[in-house]
Amino acid sequence: MVTLEEKNINIYIVDDDPLLLKILKSKFNAFSKYNIFLFSTGEEFLHQFTNTTFSRDKLSIVVLDYNLSSSVSKAKNGLVILKEIKKYSKGTHVVMLQSYLTNSLSDLLIAEGADICIRKSENYFDKIQTIIDDLVKEKILKGKKRQYQKVFLAIFISLLVVSVFGMSRFLHLF
Repeated sequence: MVTLEEKNINIYIVDDDPLLLKILKSKFNAFSKYNIFLFSTGEEFLHQFTNTTFSRDKLSIVVLDYNLSSSVSKAKNGLVILKEIKKYSKGTHVVMLQSYLTNSLSDLLIAEGADICIRKSENYFDKIQTIIDDLVKEKILKGKKRQYQKVFLAIFISLLVVSVFGMSRFLHLF
């Protein structure tokens, strides 16, 4: 059976609000043993992220705030960071956060590769947790699918070999 260990799940939280970072880390630590990484700027995050080696066995999820300019005046916004993430690692999942989310901004972020956009509100942590749980389940199912494909291929090749050798023995009799 394919399982995805919690130690193979990296959650990167990028937000310029230090209180929000602490709250999210605390909540994630209370519910899981995921690897949690906190960043107050997109640039700081990208520096570490682009120096990370990715593996098919790991799941990387970035929880990314759209507005990242409160602590650094010329900071890149979430859209720019999202594009950099997707340039470097297309398989990384991105959950965008925004206090004032409009449909047009949400559509733009999703078109650029975000998995989902969430408005910051009272219960947005629950939404993030549900999305992460769904992404983990999806990763496990993809692993099972790969495993079944390998088994099917092995059976197919075995049947092919048996039929070829069986056919040659049969033709040899004539």
